[in-house]
Amino acid sequence: MPLPSSIHSLQMAHNTARYMRDRGYWEDCTPEDILRLADTYKELEAWEKFVWAYYKMHDYFYSLSDVINPEDGQTVVIVESEKKMSRYRYKDDNWKYVQDETPF
Repeated sequence: MPLPSSIHSLQMAHNTARYMRDRGYWEDCTPEDILRLADTYKELEAWEKFVWAYYKMHDYFYSLSDVINPEDGQTVVIVESEKKMSRYRYKDDNWKYVQDETPF
């Protein structure tokens, strides 16, 4: 069953639809299309974070090596899949594991 359309849910689906178009998966994908595909808000949120890592937004990345010029105290989330994410903090020229950020 599609998720209800609201300003918040459409904002969440916006970058996922953009990702689908940019990657060539779905030429005319819209946020409304993404809402029709998502079964839950948690699933929509996981997709959103996966897409943030693709675009390197909001300190979400696919790998620590994707972080260019990390700053001391910077915290990032590494997205390994839609269901596995881990938080790291840069301290004394090293990345330190902080915790899992698993959305499900």
